[in-house]
Amino acid sequence: MEAISRGRQSVAIYTTDREALRDHVQRLGTGDWRWIWREQHEVSHSKFAVMKIATFNINNIKRRLANLLAWLGEAEPDIVCLQELKATDGAFPSAAIHSAGYEAVWRGQPTYNGVAILSKRGAPILTRRDLPGDTDDAQSRYIEAAVSGVLVACLYLPNGNPQPGPKFDYKLAWFDRLIAHARQLFAEGVPVVLAGDFNVVPTDLDIYPTNLTPTMLCYSPRAEHASRV
Repeated sequence: MEAISRGRQSVAIYTTDREALRDHVQRLGTGDWRWIWREQHEVSHSKFAVMKIATFNINNIKRRLANLLAWLGEAEPDIVCLQELKATDGAFPSAAIHSAGYEAVWRGQPTYNGVAILSKRGAPILTRRDLPGDTDDAQSRYIEAAVSGVLVACLYLPNGNPQPGPKFDYKLAWFDRLIAHARQLFAEGVPVVLAGDFNVVPTDLDIYPTNLTPTMLCYSPRAEHASRV
């Protein structure tokens, strides 16, 4: 096992021993650490150059489990990021997901939100269950895990409607936290994918036809600018 340090903090661990990695995660916690799983051999173009990663706002995993399983069998993605589980941790259908050939980590929440990462490239190693920057934020909108040498983040950005108002302020603050965290990951040199539902509508082509007013849509110049940072 090799720890790579930048400054005062070890930001990544490369190991060929899965059990050792799990022991370190349990002992040190996942708060400010980045854990990257490296397979028995080096990441190579022959095996790991292509990875199919999909994101899916499932809008209630219990009600749409059959749809999810059918899609997994047809599309065969390597990694899936799910949003809006709308289920508690205990209600997540882990057995059905496992039977479909996927391992998973998830953070549930009753009625609203909830995110998960599915993988058929081995069990995801959970690194973070929330977005840093606000210890009082209890909404289940972010989860992060290492899969086959890549750090995968699944996010469900706040809708922010109506605007202006506290919900829109929360959305912009969440964007600021995401940008800060993404910059930190970039500075650390971690191979990372930020996938999910960003709840931003840059143009009319990005949303189905609707009669809602502009203040009830996910369009906002400020939110669009944040999404491009």
